[in-house]
Amino acid sequence: MTDQTPATPLINSDMMSSHTGQTVRVVGKLQKVSGRDFVLQTSDSGHVEVRMSQDTNLSGSGYVEVIGRVSADGEYITEFTCIDLGNNLDLDMVQKLVEIQQKVPEIFG
Repeated sequence: MTDQTPATPLINSDMMSSHTGQTVRVVGKLQKVSGRDFVLQTSDSGHVEVRMSQDTNLSGSGYVEVIGRVSADGEYITEFTCIDLGNNLDLDMVQKLVEIQQKVPEIFG
């Protein structure tokens, strides 16, 4: 038997408080950029504040996937990396994926 690192959970805004201090993935539509912070509209129609890494340079208003750590108070994510997903993404389908991963996490490991 081999030890595997569990998959990084895909979450929405409602799940932030239950993942404090953990590395997560969140997909959303870029809503606002202000200095080194940006706000995403997530798959559950909520919003997540993200603190950008020094290497991130965002422009436009498309969709992104952020991998980062949820703050201790669950108020924001400190970004490790950000992946541009373009301008055409169905957040309802992302929400279904979030729900499936919560129900059957072993298929994502």
